[in-house]
Amino acid sequence: MAGQFGAPLGAVEAAAFLGLVHDVGKLDPGFQAYLLRCEREPTWKGHGPDHKAAGSQLARQTVHLAAMAIQGHHGGLESPSRFVAWLAAAGPAADKAREDALERFPDLAPVIAPVLPGHVEADPLAAEFFVRLLFSALVDADFLDTERHFHPGHSEQRHGDTPLAELWRRFERSHATFPVPQDGDIVNQVRAEVYDACLGAATARPGIFR
Repeated sequence: MAGQFGAPLGAVEAAAFLGLVHDVGKLDPGFQAYLLRCEREPTWKGHGPDHKAAGSQLARQTVHLAAMAIQGHHGGLESPSRFVAWLAAAGPAADKAREDALERFPDLAPVIAPVLPGHVEADPLAAEFFVRLLFSALVDADFLDTERHFHPGHSEQRHGDTPLAELWRRFERSHATFPVPQDGDIVNQVRAEVYDACLGAATARPGIFR
């Protein structure tokens, strides 16, 4: 599914590879013990050991900084420098989880590294945008696949064939019901400002807006 979402980016193989390895850290016995405890004690609130570093290490060997998508697939993208520092601090536990995964599933290491689009290698801004879109492909696939497992009825309702113009009309109808921001209503004031800014930017040349 991640590969399918990566197709418009010219990154079917890279996105599919991220989807394949992003959760290999869950093979770690410590994480498996965490899952078993969650099953035994449904009301227990706790956190398992990190499961992102092993997949991030594996992906970095082949798709370089695009591996940032794995680190961020639960909490959001970090800067490249923070990603590198985080990976360095992951320590022997992540190394062992990665090696154990490769030992059990050798095909996780591709014979030929996924090819990234040429413009990504040549243009830092294009590389940043590419990583963000690849991150979106991974996160969307992960979310939808999880939904398909836990809520198959919801998943079956997702056809994805509604035209954008119709989605816009629905959004406009919904937006028209929003209350007019009053003094002191900071949240709705900011929402209105963002909405107006988006409409204003829509007439500009296509590009990246910060």
